[in-house]
Amino acid sequence: MALSRFFVISSGGDRILLRCLRGEGEGGSAEEFYSAVTEHHEGNLPLIRIGDVFYYSLKRNGLYFVATTSFAVPPSYMLELLNRIIGTFKDFCGILTEESLRQNFILAYELLDELLDFGYVQCTNTSQLKQKVYNVALVPKIHARSMARLSVGTNPNPKTVPSSVSQRPITKESARSNEIFVDVLEKVSAILGADDTYKSVTVEGQIRMKSFLSGNPMVRVALNEDIVINNRRCKVPNVAVLDFCNFHECVDTREFEKARLLSLTPLEGEFTLMSYRISGNAVLPFRIKAAVDIDGDNHR
Repeated sequence: MALSRFFVISSGGDRILLRCLRGEGEGGSAEEFYSAVTEHHEGNLPLIRIGDVFYYSLKRNGLYFVATTSFAVPPSYMLELLNRIIGTFKDFCGILTEESLRQNFILAYELLDELLDFGYVQCTNTSQLKQKVYNVALVPKIHARSMARLSVGTNPNPKTVPSSVSQRPITKESARSNEIFVDVLEKVSAILGADDTYKSVTVEGQIRMKSFLSGNPMVRVALNEDIVINNRRCKVPNVAVLDFCNFHECVDTREFEKARLLSLTPLEGEFTLMSYRISGNAVLPFRIKAAVDIDGDNHR
C-alpha cells in the first residue's frame, strides 16, 4: 500500500502543505476534497471516495490533514498513521496551528520526507526522527509571549501548571529542562432524563504524557489502588470501574495488577500512556436541570 499525496488545508480551503509522493497525475487534489467537505457537508467523515481516489482525513485545530491513495486501505490503519504524523508535527513544532506550520514549512517538509518515502511509511518514532532532522522549529511570537506570561505567577511553587506549558518543541539533550508533563483528558457523553437523572453516562479518557527529561530515566506512575477493571458486579461507592484500558507499548504493566503501578521509560515527544472507558456507574461532577417558563398568552 502506498500513499499518493499528503496535504494540509485550513478550514477556509487555503493550502498549507502539499507533497506529491509518487508523481502520479491522478492522486487526488486538495480542491476536490475541500469541495466535498463544503458542498456536500462531509467534513466529519474520515473517509471520502471521489472517483478512484480515497481521501482519509483528520481535523485538528481547524486544519484538515489528508492522505490520498488509490488502494482500499482499512480506515483504522490510515487514521492511526495520520495521528502519528500529526503528533510528529506537534512534537517538533511545539504547537499545532496554521501559523506554526507556515513558519516551519521547511521543517514540516523535511519531516514528511523522513516519514514517507515514495508513499511508503518509513519511520514515525520521534526519537529516531530527531537524529535525521536538522531544521529547528520557530515558535510563533504570539505563543512565545503567552508562554512568557504563564511562566510568571503569584505562586512560586504551584501544584499544577497549565497544559499549554508543555506546548513547546522538543530540543537537544543539552537544552533539556528535566520536566515531564502529564495530562488527563476525558470526554463525557450523557443522556439526561426529564426527572433530572442521568439515563446513560459514558466517559472516555486518556492519560497523555510529554517528556523533556535528560537521559533515559525510569518513570513510575501510581494510579488509585482501588481501581477495578471489567467487573460489573462491583457496587462500592466512589470506586472507578473501568470497562477496559489500553497501555502504550513502552509501559511495563507487571506491577499494575497488584499495586496499580506503571513503569516506563518515556519516549521522545507526546504520547498516550493509557486510554480507558467508564460507563454505567460514572459519577459526574455536575448536574443539569431544565426549566421552562411560559410567558402569558405568548406561550413562550
